[in-house]
Amino acid sequence: MLLQLLIEGRESFPRHLSDGRSVGFRFHGIAGEPRDACSYLMLSLGILALRDIWEDKKKLTLFWIILIITATLLTQSLSGILGIAFFSILVLIYYLPSTSTRNKLLFFSVVLFVALAIFINIILSDRLMRYYYEFFWLYSLLEGGPLKEIDWTSRCNFPNITDCNKLAAVFKGQMNNIYPIWHLWEEIKEFNFLHLFIGNGLGSTSVINNYYMHSNGLENPHAGIIRSIYETGVIGTLLFIAAFLTPIKKMCINNNINSKLILFMLLMLGMYFAHRSAIPYIFLGMVLVVLNNKSITSNGTA
Repeated sequence: MLLQLLIEGRESFPRHLSDGRSVGFRFHGIAGEPRDACSYLMLSLGILALRDIWEDKKKLTLFWIILIITATLLTQSLSGILGIAFFSILVLIYYLPSTSTRNKLLFFSVVLFVALAIFINIILSDRLMRYYYEFFWLYSLLEGGPLKEIDWTSRCNFPNITDCNKLAAVFKGQMNNIYPIWHLWEEIKEFNFLHLFIGNGLGSTSVINNYYMHSNGLENPHAGIIRSIYETGVIGTLLFIAAFLTPIKKMCINNNINSKLILFMLLMLGMYFAHRSAIPYIFLGMVLVVLNNKSITSNGTA
C-alpha cells in the first residue's frame, strides 16, 4: 500500500505473487486477495487481545484498533462488510441476551459508528457502489434460469451493451456463492423446507454449482455461510457455531475474559461466514492454549 501511494501509476503486490494480477488501489497482504487480508486483520485484533490476557497487560490500545479498522476499510472488500454484518447478527443472538444494559448500549453505539464508516467507505468506492447498483438486476437475471455465457448480455435490461458487460464482470466471479442460495430459495418457494433445516449433504454446493455453471470441476462457494447453510442446513450451522463457543464457555476463568473471548470468536465466525478461511480454527487453538496456561497459573498460585 505504501508503494502504491509513493509511486504514481504503479502497483505493489499483485493478488497472488504467482499470477501477477493487480487488485487496484486496495490494501492487501501476501496471504491472498484483499478479502483474505480483511479476515486476517480481524484475526490480528484477536491475537492482540489474547496477548493482553497472556501477559495481564493492556497493549491493545485505541491506536491499534483504529489502525487495523482503517486498513480493513481500505481493502474495499464486500466480504469484509458482510463479515461485520454476520458478526453483528451473531452478537445479537449469542451475546447480548446475557449481558448488561450498559454493554447493550455500548454495542449499539459501536454498530452505528461502524455502519456510518462502512456507508462512507461504500460511497467513496466505485467497486462497492457497482455491487450495490447492479445487485438489483440479479434477481431478474436469475429468474430466466441458469445463466450461460451468452445470457449475461441477452437478459440485461441496460440500454448500453457496455453496462451489460460491466454487470457480467461483477457477478460472474460470484455465481458460485449465489447459485446454492438461489436453488434453496427455489425450494422454499415450493414450501419445501427440509433442506433448509438439515441441508443437502457435504459437497453438494459444488454439485449444484456444476449444474448451473455447466462446469465439471470443483466450484465451492467463497462464503462459509453459503456452504454451511446449503450443505448442513440451519441445524448444522448452529452446531458448527456451538463447536467453537462451547470450549471457551467450559474453560471458565472469569466472566470478563470469557465475554471478551466469546466476542472475538463471534468476530472470527462472522468473517469466516463471509469468506472461508482458517481464522476460527487458528483463533480457537490459540484461545485454548492461553486459557489452559491461565488455568495452570491460577491453580499454581492458589
